[in-house]
Amino acid sequence: MNGGVAPYCDVMSLFALRGVRKSYGSRVILDGLDLNVEDGARIGIVGGNGSGKSTLLRIMAGDEQEDAGAATRRRGLKLALLPQHPLGDERTARETLHHARADLRTIDAELAQVNGELADPSVYNDARALEQGLSQQSDVLDRYERARGPAFEGRSRSLLLQLGLEERELDLPTMVLSGGQRKLICQSPRLIEG
Repeated sequence: MNGGVAPYCDVMSLFALRGVRKSYGSRVILDGLDLNVEDGARIGIVGGNGSGKSTLLRIMAGDEQEDAGAATRRRGLKLALLPQHPLGDERTARETLHHARADLRTIDAELAQVNGELADPSVYNDARALEQGLSQQSDVLDRYERARGPAFEGRSRSLLLQLGLEERELDLPTMVLSGGQRKLICQSPRLIEG
């Protein structure tokens, strides 16, 4: 940490915190924190329980807002905070990745709705209604294509295999996988975004 010197976020900085303050109720966790992390730096955060390590990481990742001060991140920088002990659930690794893409879930739901409407005899027996339905379906499919939905399954499978999961493990519930495998699955949504 910067020893009280006000940091600046220059071209080489990944992010900087200036005068950051964070409290929960009357308990002050961070008070006037200054930190500048430059490209290529390796940092360690050490402290006792309740000293603000996780709070600092959540602020750095943008998952939590500071009460005062400023957090500046390099444009395009993506930071992710992984849980220390991910529990897993009944979803498979593939389903976990798909769930992380809210945009694809929304498009899937819209497409299912449009397809259901197109299957209705009152729609497919009415030329005007059918034309409107097909136009709506085309719009949804265009959005799906722009969101790179068609390639998502293949990219998901490839990423999970690259992270070290075996083919047979891709379809197991994450709750039966090891803690290390669950951590890999937790980081995979951030990796597949880019």
